[in-house]
Amino acid sequence: MILTCPLFSQEVEIEEITELSTIEELEDAPIIEQVRKSSVERSSNIRTMNGRFYLRIDSRLDGELSQAQNLRAFPIQFREIEGTLFGHYDGISNDSEFTGTMVPSSRVSGLRLLNIKQIDQGYQAFFTGIWHEGKICGTYINVAGASGDFELIPR
Repeated sequence: MILTCPLFSQEVEIEEITELSTIEELEDAPIIEQVRKSSVERSSNIRTMNGRFYLRIDSRLDGELSQAQNLRAFPIQFREIEGTLFGHYDGISNDSEFTGTMVPSSRVSGLRLLNIKQIDQGYQAFFTGIWHEGKICGTYINVAGASGDFELIPR
């Protein structure tokens, strides 16, 4: 199967995934222009999860980030220690903590599976995505039953 994400500079061949949709570039979204102006050039250079990111999410699990699907962006600070991720919201009042891991592919050079859990007083959300050539995108679901697509963009 070929996975295509607009954040990737090339297509990535992935075996053993039964179905995955394409995440399309988001057009006509003011927040995206603001985020991308400062980070689009740097996004292809993500080497580590140490640093500040924007977590962009929408409210529909369909493989496309879309303003029509309640697109939102949140600032997050991540720290990576030996493949384990730790994070928190940056500059907003929210006590959520993020923990996760990255698992390298044994078949595709540079491809990593990213798995992040968000916890805050009974609330939990789970983010699963792929990281290839410095680009990160995937899907999420939370305990309230909401789900959608996400991407992480450095800021």
